[in-house]
Order: sequence, then structure tokens, then C-alpha cells
Amino acid sequence: MEKIIVESLMLKDLFDKQQTLVITEYQRPYVWTPKEINKLLAQIKQHQERTDEKPLFYLGSIVLHKNKQNDLEIIDGQQRLTTLQILSFIQSKSDFGIKYSHPISLKNIKLNHHHFLNVNFETIDLEKINVTIVVVENEDLAYNFFETLNTGGKRLSGTDILKAHHLRSIIKIAERNKYAYNWEENQKNLEAVNKLLVKA
Repeated sequence: MEKIIVESLMLKDLFDKQQTLVITEYQRPYVWTPKEINKLLAQIKQHQERTDEKPLFYLGSIVLHKNKQNDLEIIDGQQRLTTLQILSFIQSKSDFGIKYSHPISLKNIKLNHHHFLNVNFETIDLEKINVTIVVVENEDLAYNFFETLNTGGKRLSGTDILKAHHLRSIIKIAERNKYAYNWEENQKNLEAVNKLLVKA
């Protein structure tokens, strides 16, 4: 029977875990824009500023795959986690707690870091955010959760799921990353063509 660990913990405790949180390059990159960020921040801020007794803000479920290096690969929830990790980085001046290699993710993290510097987030208390983590050692099972739970702001398309499903079967990391990058570039080109066709 496959080992599955389900744990409820504070977001800060997840960021402070000794195990490294990782976003592999073959997964969908970090794509949240200020629109999704502002929506999440508004929800947290409204919840935490209520005058009645304040329960913890529940961020939802995060699916993690524990790989052979004992790192925790974020299978589902990376958009929310990355956004709040940027906020944590600004608030605490600590090291950025999630490893990324995808160039699109790195670009968007820098852009959204700049966005955070221009919004009011001082009242948001990351120590009062609760999250449920599902840690799965079997990668196939982790992706079953990934396809089922997907609770983030931008829903996954069929091509996102196909990409994750097929690229994770490539053993060599360098080759996997190369195909992941090519996939993203081709998808951007296809989206640009579709926009032109719609305007025509």
C-alpha cells in the first residue's frame, strides 16, 4: 500500500521545513499575475481584519511528492505557495524557500516581487494561515491528486496535464528540461496565433 501523509500545519511551518520545496522545470511554470495575487491578498486581508474572533485563514490543500533526494516537489498548489513565499521573503528578509529552474517562473517571480513592493500587505499575518499538505512518495499517485484537487486561481488546461504526465516519464533531467522549455515556447507561439485568428 502506498504511503500517504496528510498533515494540517501553519504556512510558516511549511516554509520552515528542513526539506527543500522544489518546482521541477517540467511542470507548469509560475504564471500568476497581479490580478490573481490581489484577489488572494484581499481574501486573506478581509479574513484577518474581521473584528470578531478570527480563526485561521485556510489556504486549501497542497500536494507534494517526496522524491529520492528527500526534497518535496510541489505537484499542486505552487501558484499560491509561490505568491505567499514572495511575500514571506519581503516581510522576513529570509532566504527564498522554494527552488525554481524554469525561466518563465523566475521572470514572473521578479515581476511579482516588484508588484508586492507597491501594494499594502503589512496587515497580512502569514503565521495565521493554515494549510493541509498531502505528501505522496509515489509520483503517479501524486499526479492523480494533482488532476483531482487543482484548487488554484488559474485552472489547468488539458495541455498542462498532458505535459506533466508525459515529461515526467523522461528519465534524464537535462533532456526533460529541454523538452519542457520547447513545450512552453511552442505553446506561447500557438496562443499568439490563436489571438490573431480571433481578431481576424
